[in-house]
Amino acid sequence: IFHSEEKTVWYIFFALACASLLGFAAISIWGNRFFKVKADGTRTMFFGVALSAFFLFIPIYMEVFRSTDAGYVEAVLISIHNMIRLFVVDGEFSFVTDNIEGASGWLKNGYSVFFAILFVVAPVLTFGFVLSFFKNVNAYKEYILSYNKDVFVFYGLNERSLSVAESLLEQKGRCIVFADPDVSDEDKQDFLEKAQGLAICFTNTPSNINFGVHSKKRRLAFFMMNDNESENTSEALRLISKYDNRKNTDMYYFYSFQESEMMFSASSQNIKIRRINEAQRVINTLLYDNGYDLLYATAEERDGIKHIRPLIVGMDEMGVEAVKALSWFCQMPGYRLDLNVCDSDGKSESRFEALCPELMDKKHNGVFDVAGEAEYKITFHRADYDLSEFEQVIKQLEDTTFVLVSAGTDEENLAIAVRLRRIFLRLNKKPVIIARMRDSAKKQVLENAVNFKGQAYDIDFIGDVNSVYSEKSVLDSDLEAEALKRHLCWGEEKDFWAFGYNYRSSVASVIHKKIKKLCGLSGADKDASLRTEEELEKMRIAEHQRWNAYMRSEGYVFRLERNDLMKAHNCLVPYDELPVREKCKDDF
Repeated sequence: IFHSEEKTVWYIFFALACASLLGFAAISIWGNRFFKVKADGTRTMFFGVALSAFFLFIPIYMEVFRSTDAGYVEAVLISIHNMIRLFVVDGEFSFVTDNIEGASGWLKNGYSVFFAILFVVAPVLTFGFVLSFFKNVNAYKEYILSYNKDVFVFYGLNERSLSVAESLLEQKGRCIVFADPDVSDEDKQDFLEKAQGLAICFTNTPSNINFGVHSKKRRLAFFMMNDNESENTSEALRLISKYDNRKNTDMYYFYSFQESEMMFSASSQNIKIRRINEAQRVINTLLYDNGYDLLYATAEERDGIKHIRPLIVGMDEMGVEAVKALSWFCQMPGYRLDLNVCDSDGKSESRFEALCPELMDKKHNGVFDVAGEAEYKITFHRADYDLSEFEQVIKQLEDTTFVLVSAGTDEENLAIAVRLRRIFLRLNKKPVIIARMRDSAKKQVLENAVNFKGQAYDIDFIGDVNSVYSEKSVLDSDLEAEALKRHLCWGEEKDFWAFGYNYRSSVASVIHKKIKKLCGLSGADKDASLRTEEELEKMRIAEHQRWNAYMRSEGYVFRLERNDLMKAHNCLVPYDELPVREKCKDDF
C-alpha cells in the first residue's frame, strides 16, 4: 500500500472519514426519531469528528513513515496524537497542506477543505463536551453525598413525575434524581427549573449513570415516566439488564398500552417491577374506596331487584376501563346491572367488542335467566355531545343513578358534565356525576363551584395529577397491598409483580370481597373455614358470577381446553357446570 502508484489508500481513508462524519451527524440529528437511538448531540458529533480526523491523518503519516520498519504502527499512533491536538487547538494546518501531495487533483482539494472544517469544528465540540461533562460531575458529587439515602430516579420530566417527586420529598432523608430531562420543548422550561430546585439532574439517561455507587442496604427505585412509551420501554429493559443482580431495587413502569406488559413478563429476577396504568388505577381506586356508595347504595328497587344504572359518557382509555370494571363490580345477588355507554364515535362499540367479544355477545349480554351466570346489560348509544340528539339519549335513560364523564380534555369533560346536570335536573333527577379532570388546580377550584345564584353544580372529579401521582397512590396503595395478600394465598410474590394477569385478577378479587361485605352477603364477613355450607354455596356462586364477568372483560372466551395465549378458558360456564374442585377453589 505504501508504494501503490494509484494511491488508493487516500481514497479509502477519505471515504471512511466522510462516512464517519456523516454517519455520526445523522445519529446526532435524527437518531432518536428514525434509528431509535437515544444520543446526546454534542457527544455524538464529538466522536464523529474525532474518528474522521483520525482517518484523514492516517494516509499522511503513512507517507511520512513509509521508509521505517514500524510504519503502520507509528502512523496509527501519531494520527491519534494529532487528532487529539486538533481538539485542544494545537494542530498545525500548514503541516497538513504540506503533506497531502499524495492526494492529487480534486482529492487534494477535498482533503484540504475537510481538514479546514475539522480545525474549526473540533475546538467548538471540545467546549460543549467538557461543559456537559462538568455538569454531570457536579451531579455525581451530590449523588455520592447521598450514599446512605434511599434514591428515587425519574426518567421523564413532566407534570406527573414532578408530582410523585414532590410527594416523596415530604419525608426527609431521600434523594431524588431526574435523568435525561428533555428540555427541547420550550413549554417544559418551567418543569426543568422546578426539577433543578428539588432534585439532582443528570444530562445522561438512567442506564448511562452509575447508580452502583450507592449503599446496597438502601433502596434504589426507578420511575419510568417518559412521555414516549417506546423510549420508556427500551430504557427500562436496559436498566433491568444492568441492575438485575442488585437487591432492594424497584421499578415503577407507567404505561398506556397493554402490549407493553409483554416486555417485562420474565425479564427480571431481583428487580420488583410495578406496572402502573393510570386509567385502570383510577377506576379501581374509585370502586374500592367509594364504589358501594356510588353504585350499590343508590340502586333503585323494583320487583324485589335492586337496579344499578350507571352511564359512561366517553370511551377514552378511562371510559373503556370503567365499562370493563363495572361489568364485574356490579355482580351481586339481588342486584341487576343496566350499563349505558354514550360516545360520539360510532365505532366505539365495535372496538369494545373486539376487546371483550364474549362480554358483548348475545348469549351473555342482556341475558338474566341463566342460574349461576353473570348478569348484566351493556348498551351503546352514539350521540355528539353538543347536539340535541345527546339530550334525547339522556332522556331515555332517566333512571340513571351514576354518571362518569371521560370524553376528552378537561374543558370538554366539564362542559359535558354541566350539561348533564342541567338535563337531569329538568327530568327531576339528581344522579352522582363524576368527570375526569387532570389539572389539579382546576379540580380544587371547581369542586365547590356555584352559579350566580349560589346553586352548586354538584359535580365531582377524579384523575387529577396530584391525586393519581403521589407516594400514597403509587408506592403505598392500600388496594395493592391487599391484592398482594390475596395472591399469596395461592402463588409466590414474584409472580404477582411479574405478570399483569395475576396482578389485575387479585385486585379485582379484593375489590369485590369488600363489596360483598358491605352488601351484607351471608358469610362474606367470615373466614371460609367458619362459613356454613349454605354460606359457602352462596359465596361461591356470587364469586363465580363475578369471575365470569371479569374474565370476559379481560377478553377471555369459552373453550373446552384452557389456552391463555388465545385468552380461552374452560371454566367460563354457569356455576352448576363447574367441576367440584373448581367450585371451592377460590374460597377466601
